[in-house]
Amino acid sequence: MSQKSDAIRFLLFDVTPASADHWFNIANIALVIGAFLVAIGTYGSIKMGSIREHFADERMKANEALAATANATAERLRQENLKLLDRLRPRTLGQEENRLLISEMKALNDGRPAVVVWAGGAEAENYAEQIGRALERAGFRTTVGANITIMSARGVVIAHRKGEDEDYASRVAAAFNRAGVQAGVGELDRLDNTPLLYIVVGYKEGDPTP
Repeated sequence: MSQKSDAIRFLLFDVTPASADHWFNIANIALVIGAFLVAIGTYGSIKMGSIREHFADERMKANEALAATANATAERLRQENLKLLDRLRPRTLGQEENRLLISEMKALNDGRPAVVVWAGGAEAENYAEQIGRALERAGFRTTVGANITIMSARGVVIAHRKGEDEDYASRVAAAFNRAGVQAGVGELDRLDNTPLLYIVVGYKEGDPTP
């Protein structure tokens, strides 16, 4: 009669009831530890993923801020360069400005002669000659020459006698401005009593006077 065995072969080992209980407990502990590690891994993966996204967002914001600063700096430099170029560029009557100035001044031609003088160097002289030619085409008897009484002026000034012709000078200045030629009004004591359109072309605005 054969004796019943108290061991069962598992893989290459003989497992007894006692060892089965022992390994069962170890397996359960390992299962708990594994589940704990899986939970930690899952939490860590989710948390670290969130942190990575946070840092990625921060880097993106920093890069966007740097790009915005660089763009603002580039725009500021561009504006400064445009201002510098505008200061260096001599004044000229463009085709449209010339057409508008002639049209505007034809309406203000009341028969008085026009005198255009420059008081601001070669650039002002050239600009004064262009204005003089436009006035001639508007029907004014025009004289263009150097000013010998005003040492220097700035911009384009429509001059008038003290207490007289101020309204006419203001209307001429307004006509110049509508045509795109910046002009102001000024009083000049040296003008005689003859009705006269007297225009002084000085240094360009922003240019240093000598």
